[in-house]
Amino acid sequence: MKPAPFDYYAPKTLAEALDRVAQLGYSAKVLAGGQSLIPAMNYRLAQPAALVDLNNVAELFYVRPAADGGVTIGAMMRNSAVEHDPLIAARAPLVAEVLPYIAWPQIRNRGTFGGNIAHADPAGHLPAIAVVLNGRCHVRSRRADRWLSSDDFFLGAFMTALAPDELLVEVALPPMPARGGWSYRQAARQAGAEAMVGVAALVSLDERGRCAQARIAYVSVGEIPQLAAAAAQTLVGQPPTADAIAAAAAAAATADVDPGEDIHATAAYRRHLVRTLTRQALTEAFERARNGYAVLGIGDSQGRADRANTQYPIPNTQYLKALPITVTVNGVRYERSVEPRLLLSDFIRHELGLTGTHVGCEHGVCGSCTVLFDGQPVRSCLTFAVQAHGHDVRTVEGLGTIDKLSPLQEAFRDAHALQCGFCTPGFLITLTPFLEQNPNPTEEQIRQAISGNLCRCTGYQHIVEAVKLAAQRMAAGA
Repeated sequence: MKPAPFDYYAPKTLAEALDRVAQLGYSAKVLAGGQSLIPAMNYRLAQPAALVDLNNVAELFYVRPAADGGVTIGAMMRNSAVEHDPLIAARAPLVAEVLPYIAWPQIRNRGTFGGNIAHADPAGHLPAIAVVLNGRCHVRSRRADRWLSSDDFFLGAFMTALAPDELLVEVALPPMPARGGWSYRQAARQAGAEAMVGVAALVSLDERGRCAQARIAYVSVGEIPQLAAAAAQTLVGQPPTADAIAAAAAAAATADVDPGEDIHATAAYRRHLVRTLTRQALTEAFERARNGYAVLGIGDSQGRADRANTQYPIPNTQYLKALPITVTVNGVRYERSVEPRLLLSDFIRHELGLTGTHVGCEHGVCGSCTVLFDGQPVRSCLTFAVQAHGHDVRTVEGLGTIDKLSPLQEAFRDAHALQCGFCTPGFLITLTPFLEQNPNPTEEQIRQAISGNLCRCTGYQHIVEAVKLAAQRMAAGA
């Protein structure tokens, strides 16, 4: 299925955005990264009458140091940019540690920090992190400007304290406590999948080496991320011995959580995971608190924060049946008029006739529709064509030609890294910037890079060998 028709608005300033949501009220949805909203719209589980697209509101893209030693993150910062930001690594290392667990790079390149929090998904990572770090949410409307603690912001599953005329504009995270340590652990069925259970822990030690503070919150065990009060009470004032940590983990599993069950895990198994992961997270957090932690290496994978947040104004910010857009695809400039609900994947295939971009799941899981959007791999099925106005898009047709394949394409051919070929364009597009940024990758890095792409023929080993071959040839100048 495809999204139902909707009115589309793309304000250029925060004031315009606040005016628009005040005017539209409950009939509108705010479009941030869209990596959760657009899949629901693709399946018509969500059919908003209007979308207010914040991707051109430059005021919401920033990471700033706070005077108290903490950090403030604008709501529209891409998760990939936050993940690789050195200020985040230095002042909020728990955020840097948890972000790689959110889906895959193609999703994080579009998904936003504020959007993840405002979505309030019980399986979302950032709501739990905001609670553990005691973050504050800055909420604005035309009539009010207020700050909410993270404890007060989340009301239930997919429910927050935001009124229909309000926007989350930034999140403020306080500084790490003195002699503090942190950890995040989770259990998931596969890389990038939602956690069956996730545990975030923040601890600090007093001068005697006893626990001064313990804040623990969970992913996927309740409607909202709540602090584990019983576990914290067990630890505070005590030396963080293995027995004390085990007692805290037992208290968390028996008193602090009441998990549900689904097709992925029973309630009993989730309690087991809570106990096990809490013990692991606390052990690591206290170890870091005792020995200190190094931020070197966090965020060193050369994320393109500068390109992730480039703004291009859309020429007409109110709804029309068709909006004029100008987009460069594989170096060719195209001018078209598109309906706001047209997906970028369908625009590429049907409007431009570039059918190398394949469409599989249409909810961002399979990776076959991956394209480069300003140099970064994104899911074209989770991006509207109108959002590509003014941007540069590259598809598999832009990597090489029949007569002159790219080095990666040649390696795929020579290493027999394709069978039916349906997934191949997505793999090639994902791996092209990966090799540019990682010219000598390890096998583990390669497998992590392709974790967001599914091969229906399960030919992953040959794909890994092809990437190694391409890296060797590129290094040798072949």
